[in-house]
Order: sequence, then C-alpha cells, then structure tokens
Amino acid sequence: MYLVGFGPNFPKKIHHRASSLPSMASHPQSIGCDAGFQPYFYSSNPNPNVLVRAIVGGLDQNDGFTDDRSDIAL
Repeated sequence: MYLVGFGPNFPKKIHHRASSLPSMASHPQSIGCDAGFQPYFYSSNPNPNVLVRAIVGGLDQNDGFTDDRSDIAL
C-alpha cells in the first residue's frame, strides 16, 4: 500500500474523480460524467489535485505499482 502525498515517490495518477479533474478555481465550467474521460482520465499527466492521505493498494509481487489511473486495482 502507498500513502498519497507522502514521500518523494507517491502515486500521482490515482483513480479518483475529484483528484483527477481540475479544481473549480482553474476550470469553473461544469464537467459532465462522460466529459471527464478526455482529456483528464486518459491523460498521462499527474492528477491536478493531490488527494493527501489516501491509501492505494495493488502492489505486485515485487512491491511495485503502476501509477496509472485507468488501473482500478490501485
């Protein structure tokens, strides 16, 4: 398991809608349910909002993880 926002190598592309969409301050227009997939969900960029203290799992047999928001096993 990894704690988001802690240490130098925490997950930056977690599967969480509020974390992966821009804030209301930077994007005041409404983003519909399907409108969030492109360009946000499938983006290779880190989430614009860090969900501090969230815990993600999905470690492989070598204690590694794939930092990919489309991998819901995280």
